[in-house]
Amino acid sequence: WSKLVGNVQDHIAGLNFGYKGELRDYSITYRNALASLTGTPHEVSLRDKQGKTSTVTAKRIVVAVGGRPRALSCPGAELAISSDDVFQLSNAPGNTLIIGGGYIALETAGFLAGLGFKVTLMVRSILLRGFDRECVVLIEKDLVRRGVTILPHCTPAKIEGAASSSSSAAAAASATSGRKSVTWTDEDGKEATADFDTVFCAIGRDADTSSLGLADAGVTTNRSGKIVCKEEQSNVPHVFAIGDVVAGKPELTPVAIQAGRSLARRLFAGSTVGFDYRCVATTVFTPLEYGTIGLSEEAAEEQLGAENVDAFLSKYKPLEWTLNYYRHEESAFAKVIVDLRDDRVVGIHYLGPNAGEVTQGFAAAMRMGLTFTALRDTVGIHPTVAEELTSLEVSRSSGAPIEKGSC
Repeated sequence: WSKLVGNVQDHIAGLNFGYKGELRDYSITYRNALASLTGTPHEVSLRDKQGKTSTVTAKRIVVAVGGRPRALSCPGAELAISSDDVFQLSNAPGNTLIIGGGYIALETAGFLAGLGFKVTLMVRSILLRGFDRECVVLIEKDLVRRGVTILPHCTPAKIEGAASSSSSAAAAASATSGRKSVTWTDEDGKEATADFDTVFCAIGRDADTSSLGLADAGVTTNRSGKIVCKEEQSNVPHVFAIGDVVAGKPELTPVAIQAGRSLARRLFAGSTVGFDYRCVATTVFTPLEYGTIGLSEEAAEEQLGAENVDAFLSKYKPLEWTLNYYRHEESAFAKVIVDLRDDRVVGIHYLGPNAGEVTQGFAAAMRMGLTFTALRDTVGIHPTVAEELTSLEVSRSSGAPIEKGSC
């Protein structure tokens, strides 16, 4: 564990060093300080680590502070670690309770179980809200098969154990210094208690905007503190935002990067093209990886009408898993959702090896208006898992079995 943590921290330090070097190469001034809008147009207050303040002015201001992990609200919440703390733990996490049902919770459950730790996943409602439900069910079954215990419709009532500390690193060390007794309630109100070495909270992230003085500057935010924007511009003309702090946009690092590039081109290179948030591909890196582009089957039926939508499906065996003793019982899954009115592909979902690599290229095709006919006319590369997406034949409406042999 210490070797893994050391390697992760070295990698992060290397990334930060590279970023600072790039800023220097482009003659960009870097100030390590907390910024806030003063209320005077174009003015920003900066407070450094020593508490000294200064002000700067700018023609345009971009807010890109991202989010912070949301804490539990139950007694003893300070004893739970977050995603910021996992790779600062001085000791291996051991028997771990993960609270949450999003991709961070599921990915962490998957890799800790893969390292041989006992993992329990406590979920208040459903796993991976907003994702295709058929795919989520397959991920859930796979996690259970790998030894993850799932407690559905449960919420923590209290956590008891050793007190924590204020700093992130110290909190992480303290959080693993002793067993934690966790009491929770199920959907019927019944209580249960169990002990864990580590309690990991992954119930979401909040926009880190509370200390930025947005209200003083007249910047409109929603109830969660996210900035309401049109093409990355807030209601205050000289204040812009990119990334997780923008209301109603995907919380993904590549989205923030692309939005920043698009904004820079419009502000400084004469571009008039806004950032297109459609057909953003993403992957959930659970042990059974899940790559997705476009609409889930549920969203497609809701938006387009169930009578106008059909899904083409396949459950098949990747060749590399056929020859792998540890994975020979597993299957990949492919789903393409089609708008029957114009043959347009509105959703692609894939579960299997290298999901991110598989779905990345299809995202470009969907942005160009991919049709199901064009997809099936594409020559596949044999014997790859991606080939299956070019040869789907069984539709949901047909009711025919979707299981196939090896690819």
